[in-house]
Order: sequence, then structure tokens, then C-alpha cells
Amino acid sequence: MRKCILLLFAFLCSCVQAKVVNDKGELNFRPTKLVLLLDDYICSTDQWVYCCGFRNWISGNEVCLFDSVFIGKGQHSVELSFSIPYISKYQIGFEKRGPELAIVSEPDSTVVMEVNDGDCAIKKALQGSAHNAYCDFYYRHLDYKLKNATIDADEKQRRSTLQEEWFAYVLDNFKETTNPCIASYCMTVLRVNFLSRLEELGDLLEMKAEEYSYNRSLWYSIGYSTKRSEEYKRKRKTFPGQSEASKRDSKRWQEIMNLKNSKVDSLDTSVGSRLYVSFLDSTGRRVAPCREKGKYVLVDFWASWCKPCRQEMSVLKEAAERYKERFAVFSVSLDANRYAWKQAIAAEGIQGFTHALGAYANGRPIRLVQELGIKEIPRNFLIDDQMRIVAKDLRGEQLMQVLDSLMSK
Repeated sequence: MRKCILLLFAFLCSCVQAKVVNDKGELNFRPTKLVLLLDDYICSTDQWVYCCGFRNWISGNEVCLFDSVFIGKGQHSVELSFSIPYISKYQIGFEKRGPELAIVSEPDSTVVMEVNDGDCAIKKALQGSAHNAYCDFYYRHLDYKLKNATIDADEKQRRSTLQEEWFAYVLDNFKETTNPCIASYCMTVLRVNFLSRLEELGDLLEMKAEEYSYNRSLWYSIGYSTKRSEEYKRKRKTFPGQSEASKRDSKRWQEIMNLKNSKVDSLDTSVGSRLYVSFLDSTGRRVAPCREKGKYVLVDFWASWCKPCRQEMSVLKEAAERYKERFAVFSVSLDANRYAWKQAIAAEGIQGFTHALGAYANGRPIRLVQELGIKEIPRNFLIDDQMRIVAKDLRGEQLMQVLDSLMSK
């Protein structure tokens, strides 16, 4: 029976690999395109956009800048294109303004994605089935981690049930997927969360390693976890070392990202200047302070972990209630932990504020926050209906006094 299963699996592997290699047994490179639809902030300046990734068909460390395109000021879309032999994952980086994104693309297809400054590294595309399938797994992983984090230490049975459900989900995906990016993700999860159970997956791992033999990085990642790990290690030593071209591309990519993070323009935030800002909310929708005639808005930067910020919330709630016809709070969080952010909103009872995110998922402030000079929190700007800054860094009774004065005019 086991032999029949192995033969069937080998046949299915050969069908998948037939698309990857041509009749001569050579890798079958085919075009792929990435179309990025840019928001106003990203295209408000001239800059370059880059696509970087690994050529895993050579080795596991062959870095390559696959494409780079110049974006003119006001240009709202850009297309990157190159050729690949199978589904692969890439990093997208902007020279000046814009997020760092992970995109999964497949040959003979186009990924279309809306890109906003402040986007998470992994987000759904408007078009791109392989990419969106990867996102689905990623979101399921986040959901598991959030649920696991809320289980008390003494709830062992509940935690065990959750882990078993997660293990079954990961294993099913690992068995069924033909997307090497998802298979790699599954393998990472299995090794990190279920290392003690890899031995029972021996036959499956060897079959999957054979299935992805064309992807040397994934092939080794899977094979190294089998009983034949030494054999895989010996074979890996025969792979080419990192080429000089790869070293140059790797160095260039790091230089681009380091320069972007070190060079930040400063916006004028003095009293009297105009503050035009917009951010993404938890759904990915872009939101901005309202411009209702005669209304003032406090653009407040905070985080769930910031005690002084949390202490100010009662004052902000009182002000929003007292002057609700002419005053509102636009709350920008610098939380990396989205779950903690939402918990804090509920705990403080500030659901009535407009909420947005000012940090990437890794905790680094987005470009606009850096340009505003927000280096510590709490910070805030009080703006009028013409977006002019009328005061800033108001706290406690001082905020109430300023609002009393403005409302009496």
C-alpha cells in the first residue's frame, strides 16, 4: 500500500515539475508582472522602487535584484516584470516613501496590489491567487498566535486543543499545497512549534522534499528534518556558493533600505502651519482628520504600552464629550501588536474616536510619522477646519483651557 502511495505521489510530483522544467530538463522561465497602485503620499515625490528576492533554483543564498523602476512624481501606478521558473516570494522596497512589502508571484501571471504608506508587510492583492493563498495562511497563523496569547497558563486543555487544531491545519496545507512559498511557511511552523513531531512525518517529508527538488532552499529545509539529514547536508555542499553578482545585489539592497531609513525629510509642524495627514485604519481604509466647518481636531499619537498616553485618555474623553459638536479626536497608534491596540481601545472606552495606525507590524513608525518628528509619545497637534496647527502637545487641564478659549470665540 505504501509503495502505491509513493508511486502516485511521484506521478503527481512529475506533473508539477513538468511545468517547472522544459523538454530538455532545463528550468522553464516564464514572465511574471507586479502592478502596484500607489497612494498620493507615495507618489508625492520622485523615487525608485525595487524588487529583491532569492534565486532558490541555484542555492539558498543567491540574492537578486530582479527589477527596479523609476516612479515620477504624481505617477500612481508602476509595473515590475521579470522571469521566474515557479512560484516565488519577493520583497518590494521604495527608495523614499512607501512600505516594505512581501509579494508572492507565479509565472505567466500578474499580481495587482494597492499600496499605501503604512501597509503591513503582507496584505491581500486585488489580483494574484498564489499571493492571496499565502496571505490566507499568514492571517490564519496570526489568528492562532493571538488566540494562544489570550489563554491563561492554567488552561492547559484549552491550549492543547488549540495547538492540535493548528497542527492539523498546517499539516493539511503542507500535504495539499503546490505553492512552494506556503510549503516553506508550513515547514517553518512545524519546525518551530512542533519539532518533536517531525519524526512521525518522515515519509511525508521525504516525498515533499522530492516534490520541491527544483527549489534547492526548500528541498534542503525539508530534507534536513528527515532521518537522512546527513545525506542532504552532503549534497547541499555541492551547490554553488554565493556569486559575486549576488553579493553586489545583496549589498545594494541593504544600502537602499538603510539610506531610506536614515534620510527622513522634516515637515513643518510649527503653530500656524498646515497639517495634511492621513493614515490607515484596522481595515486598511485610509482615514484623515475631518474638515467640518468650525470643528477642531486633536491628532493624538499614542500606544497601548505608553502609560502617560493611557493616563491622558480620560481627559480626551471628557473633552470629546463636552465639546462634541466642535471637537473630535483623531487617534494614531504606534502599536506593533494590533491585538493589544484593540484591547486598549476597548479598555479605555474610546471607541468613539477615529482610530488609525502609525507604525508597521514590526513596530517601526511609518514614514509620515517620522517626517512629523514623532520620536516620543504622547504627542499631539490641535488643528482647525483649515488644517492649521493652532496648538500642540496639550495635556490635561491645559487642553481643556485651550478648548474653552477656542469655543468661546
